[in-house]
Amino acid sequence: MTHRSPDLSGTMADNKTQYQQIAEASALALMFPLTIGAGFLIGYGLDRLFGSWPWISFCGAGLGIVGAFINLFRTAAKADGGSAEVKSEDGNQ
Repeated sequence: MTHRSPDLSGTMADNKTQYQQIAEASALALMFPLTIGAGFLIGYGLDRLFGSWPWISFCGAGLGIVGAFINLFRTAAKADGGSAEVKSEDGNQ
């Protein structure tokens, strides 16, 4: 009677992929508030320098939001298998 151990190679690969997905989601979850906060803090520093509170802070936070969404779309395109090519109305790329 021979004892066979179960084949766990597929399970280990699935776990690695699952851990990679969790790591990417965690990075995105941290990236959003950090990017927005960095934009706001840079704007806050410039507001204190120029005495224009709160206008540059709001602009910095807005740029942080734009940067966070750009990074989100880049990450989604990379996870989708590459960047999607946009076709013009006449069908040319």
